[in-house]
Amino acid sequence: MNVVLLATRRLPAAYFETVRTDLGSAPDLQLDVVAWAPPREPLEDRVRRFVLIGPGRMPLAGPAPTPAKPLPERSEPVEPSQRGGQAMPSGPAAATDPVAAPGGPRRGAPRRLAVAVRWRYRRLRRWAGRLRGRMPGSVRRSRPVRWLRTRRGKEVSRAYWSRVAARPDVLDVIDRADVVVALDSAAAWAGWKLGRRTADTPVVLGVLAARRELDRLRQPD
Repeated sequence: MNVVLLATRRLPAAYFETVRTDLGSAPDLQLDVVAWAPPREPLEDRVRRFVLIGPGRMPLAGPAPTPAKPLPERSEPVEPSQRGGQAMPSGPAAATDPVAAPGGPRRGAPRRLAVAVRWRYRRLRRWAGRLRGRMPGSVRRSRPVRWLRTRRGKEVSRAYWSRVAARPDVLDVIDRADVVVALDSAAAWAGWKLGRRTADTPVVLGVLAARRELDRLRQPD
């Protein structure tokens, strides 16, 4: 059985193991994913195919490279040294040499700046994630927050369906499916469109509904 999962959220790899278990873990069960966002970690062999149609990149397998730490700036003046068998200029001539001048730009400065910016960006994302978990329930349920979430969900839903409809390779994956499952509310709009396009293939919302469809298809006529 071929099951295609429609998802717009960034999901962990263990989630697809849970989906496989909820669908019965049959030996012939094959999972294909059409996702707007990449998974949080490498999926390995948890799914047969993962088609990313939104922004972002697929995570690389193996340990992530450790970013280099920014080097501290030197506060003491640069001493004259030998370069190419000749002494580096000092005094007024040193002001025109970017390496010899104490206050001039140093080699590798743009790279250190980029590393520092990435480090601060990751730190800000971690702080925002912790803050989201501590947000009071009254704020999460407030009308402005709910309005922003609804508007963002509608924008993602429309963008997701437009990418699906414009990709022949994605439509080919869906046409080969026995059951199509929309995993979240933003993917439900695409599921509704696909249900009207492929009347012979059941398109459902949620894993439990997909399990019922798989059990029905496995029953002998």
